[in-house]
Amino acid sequence: MSGDADAQLRRLLDEEATAQAARARERSRWLRQQASEERTFAGLLAACREVGARVQIHTVAGIRHDGVLQAVGPDWCQLDGSWRTYVALSGIVALHAPVVAAADNESPSQAPRLSELLTELAPERPQVRLQLVDATVDGTLVAGGLDVLSVQPPGGAPATYVPLAAVVAISVRPL
Repeated sequence: MSGDADAQLRRLLDEEATAQAARARERSRWLRQQASEERTFAGLLAACREVGARVQIHTVAGIRHDGVLQAVGPDWCQLDGSWRTYVALSGIVALHAPVVAAADNESPSQAPRLSELLTELAPERPQVRLQLVDATVDGTLVAGGLDVLSVQPPGGAPATYVPLAAVVAISVRPL
């Protein structure tokens, strides 16, 4: 009798261990799903930046930008490749990136807005390429404002003024 009782107890313990393992797997799956459902695009970009991920960004202008994600602002992200490129988040249609763990979905409130970033960059007079939906503007960034950029094309042509809302990306030539 004692052998039967021991065997029955072992079976019950094994069944309980199996049930606990199944519950733990289910809880883990549920937590991963919940984290995925709460993910934001800005949080995904921040997670890519945290691991120094090399990404590809496709824009509404049909242009692909490749590089290492270096910074994320409230309305832009920065890729470093052959040129430093700031991409307006509103201009991104697809992001190809490695699978990364969900980052905190904190908004990058400490970073400047794209207009502020470009206004601060203008005094350096960098060579830039503005990518718009249907056009490209090359030249020297002369000034930035709240909602406009001024670019001096090469060869002394008149300045080109571009509403910031029309900018999909701005690539800055390395100095």
